[in-house]
Amino acid sequence: MQFNNRINECAKTADGRTIWLSRSIAVVGVVVVIQDDGQGYILMNKRGPGCPDEIGKWVLPCGYLDWDESCEDACRREIWEETDLDVTSLYESALFNSFEVNQPFHVKSKPSSDKKQNVSMYYGLVANVKELPVISSVNCEPGEVDELAWVKVQDFDELDIGFSHRDIVGYFFDNVWSD
Repeated sequence: MQFNNRINECAKTADGRTIWLSRSIAVVGVVVVIQDDGQGYILMNKRGPGCPDEIGKWVLPCGYLDWDESCEDACRREIWEETDLDVTSLYESALFNSFEVNQPFHVKSKPSSDKKQNVSMYYGLVANVKELPVISSVNCEPGEVDELAWVKVQDFDELDIGFSHRDIVGYFFDNVWSD
Protein backbone atom coordinates (compact mmCIF):
# COMPACT_ATOMS: atom_id res chain seq x y z
CA MET A 1 0.00 0.00 0.00
CA GLN A 2 1.01 3.59 -0.56
CA PHE A 3 -0.07 6.55 1.58
CA ASN A 4 0.36 10.32 1.27
CA ASN A 5 1.19 10.93 4.93
CA ARG A 6 4.26 12.64 6.30
CA ILE A 7 5.84 11.09 9.36
CA ASN A 8 5.18 13.10 12.54
CA GLU A 9 8.26 14.81 13.90
CA CYS A 10 9.47 14.36 17.43
CA ALA A 11 11.49 16.63 19.66
CA LYS A 12 13.44 15.92 22.82
CA THR A 13 13.10 18.23 25.79
CA ALA A 14 16.00 19.23 28.04
CA ASP A 15 14.83 16.69 30.62
CA GLY A 16 14.80 13.87 28.05
CA ARG A 17 11.07 13.67 27.32
CA THR A 18 9.90 13.01 23.76
CA ILE A 19 7.25 15.33 22.35
CA TRP A 20 5.55 14.48 19.09
CA LEU A 21 4.75 17.35 16.73
CA SER A 22 1.55 16.28 15.06
CA ARG A 23 -1.86 17.50 14.03
CA SER A 24 -3.99 18.92 16.83
CA ILE A 25 -7.63 18.47 17.83
CA ALA A 26 -9.62 21.71 17.76
CA VAL A 27 -13.07 22.06 19.29
CA VAL A 28 -15.65 24.60 18.16
CA GLY A 29 -18.94 25.49 19.85
CA VAL A 30 -21.98 26.74 17.96
CA VAL A 31 -24.17 28.27 20.67
CA VAL A 32 -27.50 29.67 19.49
CA VAL A 33 -30.16 31.12 21.75
CA ILE A 34 -33.73 31.83 20.76
CA GLN A 35 -35.59 34.51 22.71
CA ASP A 36 -39.32 34.29 23.44
CA ASP A 37 -40.06 36.57 20.47
CA GLY A 38 -38.39 34.07 18.11
CA GLN A 39 -35.23 36.14 17.54
CA GLY A 40 -32.11 33.94 17.24
CA TYR A 41 -28.59 34.90 18.29
CA ILE A 42 -25.21 33.23 17.72
CA LEU A 43 -22.44 33.53 20.33
CA MET A 44 -19.35 35.06 18.68
CA ASN A 45 -16.06 36.65 19.65
CA LYS A 46 -13.65 38.91 17.81
CA ARG A 47 -10.07 37.66 17.98
CA GLY A 48 -7.66 39.97 19.74
CA PRO A 49 -4.00 40.86 19.16
CA GLY A 50 -2.84 38.04 21.45
CA CYS A 51 -4.00 35.40 18.96
CA PRO A 52 -1.59 33.81 16.49
CA ASP A 53 -3.90 34.24 13.49
CA GLU A 54 -7.26 35.55 12.25
CA ILE A 55 -6.80 38.69 14.39
CA GLY A 56 -9.76 41.05 14.16
CA LYS A 57 -12.09 38.41 12.71
CA TRP A 58 -15.25 37.12 14.31
CA VAL A 59 -15.24 33.44 15.27
CA LEU A 60 -17.22 30.90 17.22
CA PRO A 61 -15.75 30.00 20.63
CA CYS A 62 -12.97 27.53 19.87
CA GLY A 63 -9.68 26.14 21.03
CA TYR A 64 -7.63 23.01 21.54
CA LEU A 65 -8.12 19.78 23.42
CA ASP A 66 -5.99 19.60 26.57
CA TRP A 67 -4.36 16.55 28.13
CA ASP A 68 -6.80 14.23 29.99
CA GLU A 69 -9.84 16.06 28.57
CA SER A 70 -12.73 14.86 26.42
CA CYS A 71 -13.63 16.86 23.32
CA GLU A 72 -17.00 17.73 24.86
CA ASP A 73 -15.35 19.03 28.03
CA ALA A 74 -12.80 20.97 25.97
CA CYS A 75 -15.61 22.67 24.07
CA ARG A 76 -17.45 23.57 27.28
CA ARG A 77 -14.18 24.90 28.73
CA GLU A 78 -13.32 26.98 25.65
CA ILE A 79 -16.78 28.55 25.63
CA TRP A 80 -16.42 29.38 29.32
CA GLU A 81 -12.85 30.72 28.93
CA GLU A 82 -13.73 32.96 25.98
CA THR A 83 -17.24 34.08 27.01
CA ASP A 84 -17.76 33.24 30.71
CA LEU A 85 -20.84 31.25 29.65
CA ASP A 86 -21.47 27.94 31.37
CA VAL A 87 -23.37 26.03 28.67
CA THR A 88 -24.64 23.53 31.24
CA SER A 89 -26.88 26.35 32.51
CA LEU A 90 -28.68 26.29 29.13
CA TYR A 91 -29.36 22.53 29.07
CA GLU A 92 -32.85 22.67 30.58
CA SER A 93 -34.14 24.82 27.72
CA ALA A 94 -32.08 23.11 25.00
CA LEU A 95 -33.85 22.36 21.74
CA PHE A 96 -30.72 20.80 20.25
CA ASN A 97 -27.66 19.85 22.24
CA SER A 98 -24.79 17.79 20.91
CA PHE A 99 -22.85 18.34 24.15
CA GLU A 100 -25.51 16.34 26.00
CA VAL A 101 -25.29 13.35 23.65
CA ASN A 102 -21.49 13.61 23.65
CA GLN A 103 -21.25 13.62 19.88
CA PRO A 104 -20.12 16.42 17.61
CA PHE A 105 -22.53 17.36 14.84
CA HIS A 106 -19.60 17.59 12.40
CA VAL A 107 -15.99 16.41 12.25
CA LYS A 108 -13.46 17.88 9.84
CA SER A 109 -10.42 15.69 9.44
CA LYS A 110 -9.47 16.13 5.79
CA PRO A 111 -6.10 17.89 5.64
CA SER A 112 -6.24 21.28 3.99
CA SER A 113 -3.52 23.48 2.64
CA ASP A 114 -3.31 25.50 5.85
CA LYS A 115 -0.26 24.97 7.99
CA LYS A 116 -2.17 23.67 11.03
CA GLN A 117 -4.22 20.85 9.49
CA ASN A 118 -6.27 20.52 12.67
CA VAL A 119 -8.85 17.84 13.18
CA SER A 120 -11.89 19.89 14.19
CA MET A 121 -14.83 18.71 16.26
CA TYR A 122 -17.96 20.88 16.07
CA TYR A 123 -20.51 20.86 18.90
CA GLY A 124 -23.85 22.63 19.01
CA LEU A 125 -26.42 23.92 21.43
CA VAL A 126 -29.70 25.70 20.69
CA ALA A 127 -31.66 26.91 23.70
CA ASN A 128 -34.73 29.00 24.44
CA VAL A 129 -34.05 31.97 26.71
CA LYS A 130 -36.07 34.84 28.12
CA GLU A 131 -33.04 37.15 28.09
CA LEU A 132 -29.65 36.89 26.43
CA PRO A 133 -27.15 35.34 28.84
CA VAL A 134 -24.49 37.70 30.15
CA ILE A 135 -21.10 37.14 28.51
CA SER A 136 -17.64 38.38 29.48
CA SER A 137 -14.00 37.86 28.54
CA VAL A 138 -12.93 37.76 32.20
CA ASN A 139 -11.58 34.17 31.90
CA CYS A 140 -9.57 34.75 28.69
CA GLU A 141 -5.87 34.88 28.13
CA PRO A 142 -4.84 38.56 27.79
CA GLY A 143 -5.40 39.78 24.23
CA GLU A 144 -7.29 36.67 23.12
CA VAL A 145 -10.73 38.25 22.72
CA ASP A 146 -11.28 41.84 21.56
CA GLU A 147 -15.09 41.81 21.62
CA LEU A 148 -17.94 39.47 22.48
CA ALA A 149 -21.42 39.53 21.03
CA TRP A 150 -24.69 37.74 20.69
CA VAL A 151 -25.03 38.27 16.93
CA LYS A 152 -28.52 38.22 15.43
CA VAL A 153 -28.76 35.29 13.02
CA GLN A 154 -29.83 37.61 10.19
CA ASP A 155 -26.76 39.86 10.81
CA PHE A 156 -24.22 37.02 10.83
CA ASP A 157 -23.36 37.31 7.11
CA GLU A 158 -22.32 40.95 7.58
CA LEU A 159 -19.39 40.02 9.85
CA ASP A 160 -15.79 39.39 8.80
CA ILE A 161 -15.69 35.71 9.83
CA GLY A 162 -12.46 33.81 10.51
CA PHE A 163 -11.44 30.23 9.85
CA SER A 164 -14.21 28.19 8.19
CA HIS A 165 -16.79 29.30 10.76
CA ARG A 166 -19.10 30.88 8.17
CA ASP A 167 -19.35 27.50 6.43
CA ILE A 168 -19.93 25.59 9.66
CA VAL A 169 -22.73 27.92 10.81
CA GLY A 170 -24.36 27.48 7.39
CA TYR A 171 -23.95 23.71 7.67
CA PHE A 172 -25.43 23.77 11.18
CA PHE A 173 -28.57 25.64 10.10
CA ASP A 174 -28.93 23.76 6.79
CA ASN A 175 -28.28 20.22 7.98
CA VAL A 176 -28.36 19.90 11.74
CA TRP A 177 -30.92 22.14 13.34
CA SER A 178 -33.86 24.04 11.96
CA ASP A 179 -36.70 25.67 13.81
